[in-house]
Amino acid sequence: MKSMDLKEKFKELSKVVIDELEIRKIDGINSNIKTHNVYVPNLAKLCYKNGKVNYNLEKSELKKPIIDFESAVPKFYDDFCVKLPEFQELLKLLEDNYQLKKEQGEIVIRNLIIYIIYKINQNEKDSNKIVDKYIKKLNFITPYAKTKIFIDGIWITTEKLRINENLKIRRIKPSDFESHSPEILEQEFPPFGNFAYSILIYNIPLNFEFKSSFDLQKKILKKIRTLVNAFLLLRYGSIFSRKCIMPIFQPTHPEVIMQGVTGFGYSKLMVDFTYGQMVQTNPHLHIKTRHNYIISEKDIPNINEILEVFDKEEIRKILFPKPKKTNYIYIALNRYQNAFLNVENSESQISYAISCLEALLSMRGTDLKRTLSQRISLIFRILGFNPLSIGKIVREAYDVRSGYSHGDLVKYEDKERLAVQILQCARISLLIILQVDTLISKKEIIVQLHPNKNFKKKKVREIKGDRKNLFLKIIDYALLDKIIFKKLQGFFLENVKLFP
Repeated sequence: MKSMDLKEKFKELSKVVIDELEIRKIDGINSNIKTHNVYVPNLAKLCYKNGKVNYNLEKSELKKPIIDFESAVPKFYDDFCVKLPEFQELLKLLEDNYQLKKEQGEIVIRNLIIYIIYKINQNEKDSNKIVDKYIKKLNFITPYAKTKIFIDGIWITTEKLRINENLKIRRIKPSDFESHSPEILEQEFPPFGNFAYSILIYNIPLNFEFKSSFDLQKKILKKIRTLVNAFLLLRYGSIFSRKCIMPIFQPTHPEVIMQGVTGFGYSKLMVDFTYGQMVQTNPHLHIKTRHNYIISEKDIPNINEILEVFDKEEIRKILFPKPKKTNYIYIALNRYQNAFLNVENSESQISYAISCLEALLSMRGTDLKRTLSQRISLIFRILGFNPLSIGKIVREAYDVRSGYSHGDLVKYEDKERLAVQILQCARISLLIILQVDTLISKKEIIVQLHPNKNFKKKKVREIKGDRKNLFLKIIDYALLDKIIFKKLQGFFLENVKLFP
């Protein structure tokens, strides 16, 4: 019997199970399927104006059916499913044609029943779609983790935008905030209405290795954090994740999986949905200085380009260093994030921005202000900015930071504007150095940029050294040597993207 016959048997059983679940819901026979009260916000007046989202947080009360999985699944499975002729036919097929023991076949079918109940509770009733999705998960054929990220700081010009085949962004809906109490619902929305909430739907392909379900969840979270960091540096804005919802995965016993179980492929580790989803919130997230930005369809190419950069393995190693093995870019990124979170005023923001730039472009020594200003001016000059204007911004911000850190009264006419300008310098510098850092230690790059011809004769391990120190030396050489400047300019134009 071919694999298509097995697929049909899956569908036959699924249709009977779905029909029975619908009857039990309507007739109230199964006490495990109950209703409960939920509260949702009224977002009819949601609008974006002058960089702020205006909303009227009126609450509506709804009744919603819910399945008590812990008690519903065993009872429904034992009292109804195993007695069905479709169940026994499918079990026999698995035993006879796919060399599964009876208990192995029962696990495969039981997981299907659990998956059906899970999908029914999400109002999905098409048995064909449910079976197709289950078979993909059973065989590990490009499965993905569908995650939902509540992103703070982005407003979109339309109801939804498709970024790529695995990512879309949409506006918030009342159903996104279903809550058992009105108090919890109010906590979902920041005070004063100065926010821009959007939802990222991110289907993360599970095309990487993992050792356990716990290891899998950790890697999914890293993918989510990488995505949020990409949006944080795409433009100037306070972009953070308030909450993310992801599926709970659980590997079954490896003996359950036999080659050709469904004839579509082979996997050493079967992964399927269990009873629900994991919600990760950030209760301590308090954005004190908000800067929202808008994205539209014309921004999609730039978004995909920055996502491609951030998806590189060497970038992920920088963003997620091992314990006790931090790096200067990771430190700088944390300081940039803190400029929106842990701030008291504009002076505090400026201080974090300068600390970010120092982590990227300074070493211990004297005359830090002049050196930092010259290095940043040179980098921005290469990328087409006015170096005199950039140098002036850095020096003024440095003076404000110096006075503020020593407790002096800072006299500056427009500190808010200066804070935005120096944070833009920090954001762009982070983007540049993230891309440059992984290339700068390659032998051919160093030979190309470094003026010391003896470098060509040295061993690779002698050349590499500390990447930050090496990069800063090349920048300092470019300040004095027009030839090195031209070489560095060519290197930047070839390897650095700014996503305007």
